[in-house]
Amino acid sequence: MRQSGFVAAMELYTLHKSVECLAEDHTRAKRLGQELFRHGLQLMRNGQLESNLVFFALPSDCAYTKEEFVRKLSNDLNIKIGSGYSTTYQEGGNYFRAEVHMDVDEEGIYRAAEATVALATGQL
Repeated sequence: MRQSGFVAAMELYTLHKSVECLAEDHTRAKRLGQELFRHGLQLMRNGQLESNLVFFALPSDCAYTKEEFVRKLSNDLNIKIGSGYSTTYQEGGNYFRAEVHMDVDEEGIYRAAEATVALATGQL
């Protein structure tokens, strides 16, 4: 209990600093989502992105299963995404989740978009 002031100070600092970073994360997430959508990957909510999370599905003609896709991105390209997400209207866990955060810069967004599109469309 005696260190609660220290913890509160750290949280206040993070809150004030994170607001700026969060706006940048949202902008980068939109950029990533637009690039995926432009290349035929399906986005939740018709591509409307309002946070730092990008949910997308593979094209129907993708050569990889969901599991293979995640494994190849992770092991071969060092890109970490989540999988197994569904929508209210579409069950089956066909969506992936990419999270943009303060450790993902512009180059990282470009690299993630390029690699995800290349793998999903059979160019890789």
